[in-house]
Amino acid sequence: MDQAAADEFVHRFATYWQAPKPQDLHQILAEDVRLVTPRMPTTDGLDAAVEGFTGLFELIPDLTGQVHRWGPHQDGVFIEFTLSGTLGGGPVSWRAIDSFDVGPDGLATKRVSFFDPAPIAEAANSGA
Repeated sequence: MDQAAADEFVHRFATYWQAPKPQDLHQILAEDVRLVTPRMPTTDGLDAAVEGFTGLFELIPDLTGQVHRWGPHQDGVFIEFTLSGTLGGGPVSWRAIDSFDVGPDGLATKRVSFFDPAPIAEAANSGA
């Protein structure tokens, strides 16, 4: 992945997370994308991704993300960012590092997310 393509992907990712909507995932994810997330089943395909993100946004409707830094790897990019929103009546945020494999069309074919799910579980339990 060349520098210009990596810059463009990270820009689209950061823009997506300013006002995310599941139906806009096609701007960053390929039709055959595979998503790997802690404590969640792996999903295959854009439709499954949209379904999963729809559930996430039902849980945390005001969820947004802020990119802190990123770096290239052989097949794509790593992106470090913070997701923030309201869950269980209070604020919740967590840092993540996502590893994206990006295809020649500039869309992610695989995303592996690395984060501690404890802040989400604690916020969800505090609102129960």
